[in-house]
Amino acid sequence: MPDRYNWLQYRKSLYEIGNGIKKGDKACIELAIRYIEMDYFGSYSGFIKERLARLLKPQELSKQQIARLKFHFEHLVKNKRCLQEFREYKKLVSRIQLSENA
Repeated sequence: MPDRYNWLQYRKSLYEIGNGIKKGDKACIELAIRYIEMDYFGSYSGFIKERLARLLKPQELSKQQIARLKFHFEHLVKNKRCLQEFREYKKLVSRIQLSENA
């Protein structure tokens, strides 16, 4: 387990990515998607993935980003890896599908 100082820096970085997502920053959006795809499992990771998915919902995602997220979520279902953050993933997928049908 990382020492407390380094762990807090990691969390702070992810919160800054979240702030960037709120502003529509494309790089932060991409970093959030990559973090979700990485599917890191550790202390606090489920909460972070939930938060990032929630922040991504109102953002405009590229077709490639949408395809990657859908593929990742399908992989999670197929492999029965539907953990606490999956509730927010389902909401994100619903929003993506609505925008695709608009």
